Amino acid sequence: MCALIEKSQVRDLAYSWYKLYFYLECASPAITRPASNFPVCLRVIRASIGSMSASFSNQAAVLLAVAEVSGGEEILLTLRAQHLASHSGEVAFPGGMWEPQDPDLRTTALREANEEVGLDSQYVEVIAQMQPSYTRAGTCVTPYIARVPGSLTLAPNPEELQDLFWFPLEIVKRDLRVRTDIFKTGAKEHWAPVYQFCGFTIWGFTARVLVDFVAQQYGITLKRSHSAQEVLFTGS
Repeated sequence: MCALIEKSQVRDLAYSWYKLYFYLECASPAITRPASNFPVCLRVIRASIGSMSASFSNQAAVLLAVAEVSGGEEILLTLRAQHLASHSGEVAFPGGMWEPQDPDLRTTALREANEEVGLDSQYVEVIAQMQPSYTRAGTCVTPYIARVPGSLTLAPNPEELQDLFWFPLEIVKRDLRVRTDIFKTGAKEHWAPVYQFCGFTIWGFTARVLVDFVAQQYGITLKRSHSAQEVLFTGS
């Protein structure tokens, strides 16, 4: 499973260990080890913090930025550039891989959104974290739900994106899918709806996260059964 403990929580836990050890060392020296071992304890705590931070390696985070507009709620989506090595030309949420300077995955999502579309974190109100899930490539991704103003001026970074657009959430809430994709790997089978909007196709991992999003935020449960055609994708 993906690590669900943020680094800030690890720091709080380590600080609690520090206070407990310090109290025992000062208040009850007879029942503790010599004070010379105190630096050893600190080194262990620091190593624990470092190892927990490293647990975010090979993980990613995405930002589900929702804006209230006159026609209802819309969510920010991007179209990845064709020259990218992975998921080129696909619709995705702003986001990307964790980097060592990120104290937690929430920071990753905000940093990537700023780098990709120029979304300043001061205009972002993160309201919830979703359960992590995996892409077809096996990357563990944690989505963060956020509210943003509807009047923001954003622009795609050409080094990473070809375009960006605001997708009406009503399409997902009403489940106006055009297709249902079935992904089968060995004995495992997963499904995801496919939506189309203004020439963009929302499918795969992005569409599946939207299914989980409307379930968590609005209590709307979408099911595989639908009048739309099913298409099977198989893999080793």
